[in-house]
Amino acid sequence: MENKKPNINKKRVIVWVVVVLTVFGILLFSIWLCFEKIKSGSEKLFLERTRIAGLENQVIEIENFKKDYNNYSSNLRKIDQLFIDPQNPLSFIEFLENSALSANVELQISPLIFSKEESYKTVSLQLTTKGNFFEVIKFLEILEKGPFLLSVENLSMGSSGSLKLDSKNPLIQGNFSIKALTK
Repeated sequence: MENKKPNINKKRVIVWVVVVLTVFGILLFSIWLCFEKIKSGSEKLFLERTRIAGLENQVIEIENFKKDYNNYSSNLRKIDQLFIDPQNPLSFIEFLENSALSANVELQISPLIFSKEESYKTVSLQLTTKGNFFEVIKFLEILEKGPFLLSVENLSMGSSGSLKLDSKNPLIQGNFSIKALTK
């Protein structure tokens, strides 16, 4: 009978050790989960604080812009006028015609082709000019210095059979492909 008592005590000790180790393991796992939640929460809190700080900076910048808007408004209007209004391109066409008149060249304008490129809208057109070389160059300079954002994509100049050549002022024909930015 004595042999059975130590055996029962051994079993109780083993059961208690297993129970204590299990409880200890569950406690460690619970603590680890809490630390993970705290870590995750602190990362989210840091990101939110960073986002809020960025928004506060944006609000400050917007308020500063509102204060200085009157100083900027004239420049913003000038910038707005650099772009062609696709609904009413008349001012652009008038600019081309007036530039041709002041350069003393004949001008033909092809129909305007509006398109949307990567991140901006453009209008493309072909211009044909007739005049002497220096007048055509003057016309190009006027376009370059004009009030619109445009670029000359292609340029070809040469004499044409229908143009009369004068030894002092030979007439040439210029063909231009122009692309301009629109609103």
